[in-house]
Amino acid sequence: MWAYEAVHAVTPGATAAAVYLMLAKLDRLPDIREVGTNRRVSLVLPVTFVGRGLATVEEFFEWVEKQYSPGARTSDTNDTISDLVLEGMGSVIAGASLVFWIHLRRRHGQAD
Repeated sequence: MWAYEAVHAVTPGATAAAVYLMLAKLDRLPDIREVGTNRRVSLVLPVTFVGRGLATVEEFFEWVEKQYSPGARTSDTNDTISDLVLEGMGSVIAGASLVFWIHLRRRHGQAD
C-alpha cells in the first residue's frame, strides 16, 4: 500500500516541475534562473499550483472510474483527502527541489 501512496506524492510533483520548466521555456511563467535570489523561494508557489491542479484532475478521473467501472476498488472520502494531501506535499517538495537545484548550479558556477 505504501507504493500506491508514494505514487500519489511523486507523480504530481515531478509532472508539475516538468510543466513549470516547459511553461518557463515558452515565456508563460518566470524563468527560475532569471529571478533574484531573494524572490526565488516564491517560485515554489507556481509549481505547487500546477501540481495541485494536476492532482485535482487525477482525483476527478479516479472518482469517475470508481463510479462507473464495475471492477473498481471502492474508496471513501478519507482516501481522496489523503491522496490530495500527499499530492500537495509532493508538489511543494518538487517546487522547493527545483529552486534548490538551480541554487546549487549557480553556486558551483555551472552554466544554465
